Amino acid sequence: MGNESIHTSSEIDELTASRGYKCVYLPPYSLELNPIEQFWSVVRNKVKRSELSDKEDLRTRITETCNTMILSSNTMILLHENTSNASRKLER
Repeated sequence: MGNESIHTSSEIDELTASRGYKCVYLPPYSLELNPIEQFWSVVRNKVKRSELSDKEDLRTRITETCNTMILSSNTMILLHENTSNASRKLER
């Protein structure tokens, strides 16, 4: 999990421990280990490529970009490979 305060509260630790799990947190500022950060990075770059006319155009572009990415297995494979490579670096 990320190190956001919502994830690192003692309540979360107690709840997960009571169910037989242990929380393992990502190192601070380790965006390469968090696939959703990579996903949003790609979305941001695609959305910023050209000028937006209004708020609705922004919504539409974000929605279309997300739908395209979710349907694109190549993108998901790429995200998975980047995360796997980063995980291997941590194991060294």
